Amino acid sequence: MVARNVEIKRDVVGADERERGLRQTLNLGHTIGHAIEASSGYRLGHGHCVAAGLCCIARATEALGWSEPGLARRIERCVAAQGLPTTTDISHEDLIYQAGFDKKRHGDTVNIVVPTAIGTSEVRKVTLAEFSDIIRLGCTVTPR
Repeated sequence: MVARNVEIKRDVVGADERERGLRQTLNLGHTIGHAIEASSGYRLGHGHCVAAGLCCIARATEALGWSEPGLARRIERCVAAQGLPTTTDISHEDLIYQAGFDKKRHGDTVNIVVPTAIGTSEVRKVTLAEFSDIIRLGCTVTPR
């Protein structure tokens, strides 16, 4: 599984070296994940933070109708099966603050990767206010 993921990442980076299109999809889970990581003072591992960020973004975007129904639960089950966290107990305010420093932020907007179905995603530009709502929607479920 790891080897296949490395191959996929290699192919994506090779096809979009300047991160202007397809390569942005590799950031799935990272926008919230980086906020979790920074808010923890970097005590939590990067992979754990991205896993939680992935589940948070999946829950929020499904609630917004941007993803197919049931997708968030499928992602949560896969993440939990690997022993990874599916949410965070870090406050929404801390996450929103840290997200303001994300490299994907451009003025009052941030690019997020939305999982739309298993195996597909899209990059969306949202305002910081919309992103705050996404954090509130997605980071409220207790771990299972």
